[in-house]
Amino acid sequence: MDGTCEVSVHGPVDIAVGPDALSVTKVSPDGLDFELSLANGGQASGTLKGTCGTIFTFLRGGGFRSGFCAPGKVQGPPAPEPGTVSVQLAGWSSDGAAVLRLVSG
Repeated sequence: MDGTCEVSVHGPVDIAVGPDALSVTKVSPDGLDFELSLANGGQASGTLKGTCGTIFTFLRGGGFRSGFCAPGKVQGPPAPEPGTVSVQLAGWSSDGAAVLRLVSG
């Protein structure tokens, strides 16, 4: 995958994100846990909760940054940036699946 997509997940699943691999390891009623393996050997993991749109952006050259939500505000989708992978919990589907937004640049 290169660009932006949304994936509904009910449980553990592996997703190719360009040359990288994202594993959703757990989906619960309030969030999801994930692990990211970058093609360059870097690894990251995290938990996304709620529906305000917290964004974790991982740099393929090393490092990361996060965009947390302010109370009462919802963040829009991240823009694709070269050399990055962004992960965002976009919300929940009517059947209880977590809607995961992935953005690769």
